[in-house]
Amino acid sequence: MSAHNLIAELNAASNGAGKVFAIIDAGATVPSSAPGFAIGCLLIKPGDGAYLNKGTLASCNFTKITQA
Repeated sequence: MSAHNLIAELNAASNGAGKVFAIIDAGATVPSSAPGFAIGCLLIKPGDGAYLNKGTLASCNFTKITQA
């Protein structure tokens, strides 16, 4: 894997436990209760921030990562 493919590779990674990294469109809605996202999956929404899946593989629950 080369450096220029890192984001694409992370976005496609699953290790059999669902997506571990996802990038969505700036105008898209952050998924809720959707299957297929690994526990701890990092989701990036450009212009809005980063989210962490605190749900399950069967039902995601993305929580926005905030700075303390």
